[in-house]
Amino acid sequence: YKEMPGFKNLVPNDQELIKAAMALTLSWKDENDYDKEEQPMTVYGGKQASYEITTEEEFELLADDYNIFMVDFHAPWCSHCRKFSPTWETFAYYFNDALHLMEEVYQNKVGDYKKAPPAIDLQSDEHKKANLPKGRMVVANVNCVAHRDICQKHKITGYPQIRIYKNLKASHTADRMTHVADLTQYTEYTGDRSIVN
Repeated sequence: YKEMPGFKNLVPNDQELIKAAMALTLSWKDENDYDKEEQPMTVYGGKQASYEITTEEEFELLADDYNIFMVDFHAPWCSHCRKFSPTWETFAYYFNDALHLMEEVYQNKVGDYKKAPPAIDLQSDEHKKANLPKGRMVVANVNCVAHRDICQKHKITGYPQIRIYKNLKASHTADRMTHVADLTQYTEYTGDRSIVN
């Protein structure tokens, strides 16, 4: 966070929120004792925090509703995807869960967390739409083997493929407008496909 452009220009409360959300995310990443019924899992067997897109209608809904929409197009047989998945899901937990959870702590709506809660369910058809993140950014994934039609429509030719969609006219209306929503202006992917441990 200290390396983030603009971090030192944020108000102290937002700096604390970012640090607390990062600590909560690392706690989630390291936690192995979640009930399997509570914590969604990826096709690779790891913890899942990204929104699982299963239809083109869902894809269009997210693209229309969020200013920043980040998608990992992947295939379960791909070794690069398997290695990348834990990194993507940790990233997803930070933006889809941790920032909003810690914001509620800082607004005294809930007590502090002794351990990171499981990721919200953005995977099952009966819960994911009701659980959409409240900010202006969402992190998602598409399994290109299970949902080949979506990947073909978007001309995905290699895996994993990360795409960032910007929609400055998004219609998403959050329950509350906060500084968290403004952080998306600093989010961009500039790396390569290599994973460094």
